Amino acid sequence: MNKSFFFFTAFLVLSQWLPAQPPQPRSVEFIMRDPRWMGTSPDNVFWSEDGKSVYFDWRREGDKGDSLYVVSASGGTPRRVTLAERKKMPARFGDYSRDWKKKVYTRDGDIFVLDLRRNTETQLTRSVIPESNPRFTGDEKKIVFERDGNLFLRVLETGLESQVTNFTRGTRPQEERKTDLQKYLTQESLKLSEVLEERKDERERRQKYQEALAEKRPKPYYLGSKNTSTVVLSPDERFVSFVLSQQAGEAKRAIVPSFVTESGFTEDINARSKVGEPLTTFEYYVYNVGLDSVMVVKPDAVPGVVPARGESDTSKAKPKARGVLYNGPSWSDDGKNGFVQLFSQDNKDRWIVLLDPEKAQFTTVLDRQTDTAWVGGPGIGFFGGNTVGWMPDSKRIFFQSETDGWSHLYTVSLDGKTRNQLTKGPFEVYNPFLSRDKRRWYLTSNEVHFGERHFYTMPLEGGTRVRVTTLEGRNDVMTSPEENRLAVLHS
Repeated sequence: MNKSFFFFTAFLVLSQWLPAQPPQPRSVEFIMRDPRWMGTSPDNVFWSEDGKSVYFDWRREGDKGDSLYVVSASGGTPRRVTLAERKKMPARFGDYSRDWKKKVYTRDGDIFVLDLRRNTETQLTRSVIPESNPRFTGDEKKIVFERDGNLFLRVLETGLESQVTNFTRGTRPQEERKTDLQKYLTQESLKLSEVLEERKDERERRQKYQEALAEKRPKPYYLGSKNTSTVVLSPDERFVSFVLSQQAGEAKRAIVPSFVTESGFTEDINARSKVGEPLTTFEYYVYNVGLDSVMVVKPDAVPGVVPARGESDTSKAKPKARGVLYNGPSWSDDGKNGFVQLFSQDNKDRWIVLLDPEKAQFTTVLDRQTDTAWVGGPGIGFFGGNTVGWMPDSKRIFFQSETDGWSHLYTVSLDGKTRNQLTKGPFEVYNPFLSRDKRRWYLTSNEVHFGERHFYTMPLEGGTRVRVTTLEGRNDVMTSPEENRLAVLHS
């Protein structure tokens, strides 16, 4: 490995700046009074886009809460970021172009594009209705984003904006219903009056002509009382996948009384529903942009979604499909394939399956992890992060699994037949990610000791890992944009 790493850790050792305090006895009353006595460790560390500075949240003595601080990558004393500076800062998270030269993000509900080579920012929108989740399209000539629950496209060169979806809350308006007498009178009036008949025909001809002249726009898709989420445009811009959720109307939430309130009266706190109450249901859909039609994607063909009939079950009714959550799709770099993650609502199964948007079907099962207790662990599911993505060749995906009892990194081919375990041993892997040039892995593991975490590099196809961090304890690492420096949060 030709790259040399600069260990940038001193600024995170807060004992340099925190005055020494004599030990004091801690009573229960003192501990419950305020959390500030526990310490002021930095958190949420991230690099500036040019790699010259490191930002982090910190609460120093006298601060009423956490504040954003910055320190030079070459060292020095941290200083608090001013309000004026924060207003001009690019958002921490966003979507990067494949060559890492541009970044699109939202700030205060508006969309911006940052040219990372010139360090220039361009504002694309300024509206009352906030935009969210901007991403580059497959050809990177447009930006796709969400506004008011719908998907929009903006051409970067011309600024032309077009609406892709037309999700509409509520139900379809009902046509006016006429009684039999009203229908009869209308028919008789047209028969008896040539003028009325001609007017009707002329009105219908004008309407058809205007419809033929009008530019095609997506027709409304009425949601009723359901909510949309995970709205994703395919790289070829032909399909939009989305999830509809429906809260169980009969589910009752627990109510917790709050006695200490500003109003001086007891107020209610709405808590979650109790275990055993009906759960929110989720459905997966594909919108065909060209056909302007919506199709539901049923998960029933995925092994295990519909439970097998028990030996003692003699009923003729088909077993009911299990409740499923959806995440994705994630599309390959070449734009040819996308996979979706399915999670059973009882947390006992996780599937990774390919999506065929043309047929609105889940096809090949790339991986299924089952646990009679609970599917989870580092990099798995909602509660342990979610490590899954595409390998650089667009012919395999990577993911984490506890197949051998430990959370490790795997790859699998798109036919689901060729599976390769990249890390092995009695330890857990945390937060693996590919380098920007996609030639190596960066990951954290506890293989030195279960109480320690260290940062490693590893070849793309697995093999010998090179340990980078040396400080005993836990090392949370953030790589600089050029990946030649590390910011290490050590404890």
